[in-house]
Amino acid sequence: AAQGNVLVGPEVVHAVAETFESSEGSGRHLADRLVEALEAGQAVGGDRRAGRLQSASVMVVDPRQGMARREDGQTVHINVCQHLTPVAEVRRIYDTVSGTLGFRELYMPTGNDVWQVKLLMNALGYFRPDDKGVDRTAQAMVYDGEIARAVDAFRDDQGLSNPSSGGTPSGFVDAEVAALMWKLVEETGRAHDVRKTIRDATRIRR
Repeated sequence: AAQGNVLVGPEVVHAVAETFESSEGSGRHLADRLVEALEAGQAVGGDRRAGRLQSASVMVVDPRQGMARREDGQTVHINVCQHLTPVAEVRRIYDTVSGTLGFRELYMPTGNDVWQVKLLMNALGYFRPDDKGVDRTAQAMVYDGEIARAVDAFRDDQGLSNPSSGGTPSGFVDAEVAALMWKLVEETGRAHDVRKTIRDATRIRR
């Protein structure tokens, strides 16, 4: 059953009920279907107090053995209070927590900085150690699995967190790690040549 108050009209309740019933047997999680039903109600007008801070909530309890970590069986409880677009925020939270495709942008980073990471990892013997340097090609500027694995090995050797320790995404490089790479390359005596390669290739021209 679906019900509500302070709505723009009965069409809101009908939209919620019809949308929820139409997803029966879809194989989707109950929480996902409930959020979709709320979205359908919102799409036809929802609460007539539009423009004011409102709230939305979804709770799912599954009593089956092993389906919940909590003793009360609660698996989902998203509660958004005092928000201009609470239903949209419930959807955002659900998709983010569940990792639903579309909640973030997925892409493979590219650019000169990726190539520079490969140069540093090459100089330190982690990336294609048998090659002398890394040519600045289109593929060299793609952050792929090969360089990610090289970075993971570097982080592991330096005692930094890595995927195997459960603390860092694969291939994670920030300013601190980049500075450490440069420090170690300096110690190998190859920093001058690496910097010259980078300088010649990344000169800004207007």
